[in-house]
Amino acid sequence: MKQPDGEPIRGPAPFEVIQRRGPPGAAAPDNGAGRIELAVPGLPAAAAGAWELHYRPRLLGPRAVAAPPAPVGRARLAARADGCLGTVLEIPAGGWYALDCALVENGSARAKQSLGPFGIGERFLIAGQSYAGNHHDALLTVDDPEGRAVAYDPAARAWRIAHDPQPSWLLAEQGVTHWQQLAQEIVRKGFVFPGGSVWPAAMNALVPELDMPLGTLSVVRSASSLADWLPGSPLFDSLAAAVRHFHPFRAILWQLGEADAGRMTASDDFIAQFTRLKQALAEATGTDPVWMLAKSTYHPAAHANAEGQQRVRAAIDRLCASLDNVVPGPDTDQLGRDYRQVDRQSRHFTAEGQRRAGELWARAIADLLERR
Repeated sequence: MKQPDGEPIRGPAPFEVIQRRGPPGAAAPDNGAGRIELAVPGLPAAAAGAWELHYRPRLLGPRAVAAPPAPVGRARLAARADGCLGTVLEIPAGGWYALDCALVENGSARAKQSLGPFGIGERFLIAGQSYAGNHHDALLTVDDPEGRAVAYDPAARAWRIAHDPQPSWLLAEQGVTHWQQLAQEIVRKGFVFPGGSVWPAAMNALVPELDMPLGTLSVVRSASSLADWLPGSPLFDSLAAAVRHFHPFRAILWQLGEADAGRMTASDDFIAQFTRLKQALAEATGTDPVWMLAKSTYHPAAHANAEGQQRVRAAIDRLCASLDNVVPGPDTDQLGRDYRQVDRQSRHFTAEGQRRAGELWARAIADLLERR
């Protein structure tokens, strides 16, 4: 058999986070594990039986100093659906990791390769309207010195540290960047805001607590109502495509409600629309993810509507109590005018509001992991 050339093993992308399985609320070291798929395109399925993979996961960063070397594992390469050989490995939650590999044919090493860095941790799909996106006062950054909070950038088809602004699935579909969109808004509306989010603050609170990498993907449309996401709409199609691409992940972090509060959407209508969206998404993607519903109904401008807010808040309570895989997210409405850009035209969170909202999200996510 001819020796594979170059770097023959295909595995996780650099800085990719793989969703862990197992008991999410368990204490270390029993934090669960993640499955990583490896493929060797240069070896045809007919070669199955002669080849195996010898591998050793190796921690990177400060934890590598104290961690004892992992034992060398062995896995038989088997035929894959794409016609080449490959295998699936279970790696304990944590990271960043490198995976040192050797391709062995009938007992003789033929090629060596190191994959990584990659992590086994938690993945979250972020969706909703402007409070979930890049519409706030400050560009926040990830504090973790190892950069263990990352976001998938669909335009670059790569993972990067989740500093603001967050990469957008919807902008990538349109072929524009965040900064191009911001320039268009400046021309149209005549004002500037930096375009940060709440998510670096949420990840900064979660990473030290969980001690593992976190990965996100954002599908956010400013000023959208729940009706705008229903099946048959472009937003639904985009959300379904993102779910198929990003699965498996822990939950959809859904922050939407101020537009419906402003439009006085009835509680029963909000419930019916969300139920339809959830069912249609499960049918379109073949997976029924957990939804975390934030109470995000307050807007200090036209949408400051107490009756409309209460309708949406009541609907969220009923949805969390009645539907499977629908759980409470944070109540960001408790962050009132002191945390909003009341005197600025964008009227979203100030820098302190972003940090407080991120901490509320982190607390809700930690509660989810303990419950499940």
